[in-house]
Amino acid sequence: MFFAFIVLVFTGFPVAWVLAGLAILFTAIAIVASVDFGIPIGIDWAYTSITVERVWNVMENWVMV
Repeated sequence: MFFAFIVLVFTGFPVAWVLAGLAILFTAIAIVASVDFGIPIGIDWAYTSITVERVWNVMENWVMV
């Protein structure tokens, strides 16, 4: 993950986009590894959907914007 971060930062993308993209990518890889290979990772799709819902609720709140 660190190597991917360094490579993507040097491509010129903003750091926030790189960190967010890598977080999504590596979370998806971990979930696929859990489903296909039975590796316990401690999170599942229900947890991921809760996180997305909480982020959406924060973005929807006019006081936070």
